[in-house]
Amino acid sequence: MLCDHVTHYPSIGSVSEGTLRTGDLVSAFADALAQCIKRHPRLVSTPTRKAHRKLVAECSAFDPDAEESDGFVDELFDALNDYAAPGLFFGASESDGASFGFWPLDIDDDMARVDDSAKLDALPADVSEACIVSDHGNVTFCVRTRSGWAIVWDCV
Repeated sequence: MLCDHVTHYPSIGSVSEGTLRTGDLVSAFADALAQCIKRHPRLVSTPTRKAHRKLVAECSAFDPDAEESDGFVDELFDALNDYAAPGLFFGASESDGASFGFWPLDIDDDMARVDDSAKLDALPADVSEACIVSDHGNVTFCVRTRSGWAIVWDCV
């Protein structure tokens, strides 16, 4: 049984494009993190959320010429990955190294795959994540829940 989309994760796509300037990245990533904290608070623990808020506040006083500026980018990457849905990561797009956002991981040979949602229920009970891959290459990433399979994200 396939349920509706799980909507408590950030959307697939870019949060910063066309620049590798540290100041631009820190600003865009801090804004994205602030939105994640606001829209998706239950994805992380309270202490983690507090640390993320502190990081966003520190970024508001950010000096792009300071030695520790690259550290902000790394910390923001890690924090944003805390909000990535299963099967996604926060980082540079595979096709454009200056486009940063939430992107699908490569689907490896170990990932359970079916070509039709009706076949999800036939997967062994210990399989908790699976992809529906159409003959056109469309991918739907699903997780097993108590009430059936839920779509986490899909990419056409």
